Amino acid sequence: NAEIRRDINQLDNRIQRAQANRAISPREAQGLRRDAREIKQTYNRYANRGLSVSEYRTLERRIATVNARLQIDRRDRDGRRG
Repeated sequence: NAEIRRDINQLDNRIQRAQANRAISPREAQGLRRDAREIKQTYNRYANRGLSVSEYRTLERRIATVNARLQIDRRDRDGRRG
């Protein structure tokens, strides 16, 4: 559980830093934050009864997907998602 929480917090921090450094646009940051917020909500729902292995893997996959989108958005410089 602590590892997933740390990964979610790191994701939030990376999104914030990327926007502060103007590596991503406010619009891109908004979409990425929304995705991160949805992951947090899912985590909270799962954590109430304890994370199963499949739930843990689902969260890790979703975190990795948002991290990949952040990397793509940082490189594209077009101000649009994806």
